[in-house]
Amino acid sequence: MQQARTPDGVSVHCSTCRRTLGHPRQQQHQQQQQRHRHHQQQHQQHHQQQQQQRYRHQQQQQQQQQRHRHQQQQQQQQQQQQRHRHQQQQQQQQRHRHQQQQQQQQQQDGERVRVSAAAPGEQQQQQVAAVPAALQQTLAAGHTVQCSTREVAADESEPSVQPSSAAAEAAAVLRARRSCVFAAAAAAAAAGWLLPAAYCCHSRWAQPPGVQTPERPTAAAAAAAAAAAAGNFDFAFAFDLHCNGFFVYAVYTQVLPLLLQPLLLLLPLLLRRWTAAALHCYGVCCYAYVSVLGYLAADTAPAENAAAAAAAAAAPPLATDLPLH
Repeated sequence: MQQARTPDGVSVHCSTCRRTLGHPRQQQHQQQQQRHRHHQQQHQQHHQQQQQQRYRHQQQQQQQQQRHRHQQQQQQQQQQQQRHRHQQQQQQQQRHRHQQQQQQQQQQDGERVRVSAAAPGEQQQQQVAAVPAALQQTLAAGHTVQCSTREVAADESEPSVQPSSAAAEAAAVLRARRSCVFAAAAAAAAAGWLLPAAYCCHSRWAQPPGVQTPERPTAAAAAAAAAAAAGNFDFAFAFDLHCNGFFVYAVYTQVLPLLLQPLLLLLPLLLRRWTAAALHCYGVCCYAYVSVLGYLAADTAPAENAAAAAAAAAAPPLATDLPLH
């Protein structure tokens, strides 16, 4: 290698590769540029890597959020399904309970009807006859047999039959008495309507007192009959008293029980029912009594018939009334 002077400084000439090398400063400057470029490339690569990492991190976060949302939706759907199933189960349980209650009520009604219809002795005979011969042997040995409706035991009697039969008999007696009371009340009301009407018809069509029907009708008899047929009846007065009777009935059946309700609540249920029935019957009787009085007071035919009979008796006989012989 040989050194040669250059304007910039010393240059080195290489004989082997036949090229001239630059100044060392230029080499340093080139090396610095290369380093700077290398650093820039590294910085760019690092920046790109960071961007890629950020993008990947964002994608991972988005995926996690989507997964979390999907899980929440699945949980909500599961909760809704569980609630729906729970509601269905509750509805089924309610239906089953309602069916059981209906069946129990039907069984109780059937037992009440059977108890009220059959005597205690007949019931025992029917129960013994319903048990097969094979089961009677097991029952005689003291074993118990579980049936669908109740448990039958040979050594245990059924104490529930007697109270239920007694209660059913008492209820039947009360119903019979109540029906008799209402029948009597209805009969009294019908009598309150029919008796005044019959009396009015009889008083209007009856012959006046003191008038005899001869074989040949006379003028006096004809006048008396006409006066009897023309008897008057005050319908307005009768209707007024009829309305008064209905007012008395409403007072005893509606107003008085409402006013006496605090006192009636202190009484037992049976006494309350009997008190209500008594008030109802008394109201019906008062209504019939006031109506009968109204019809009787409104009928003026008897007085008019008596006056016509007296006038006919006091009048002188006419020429047509004299005998021919």
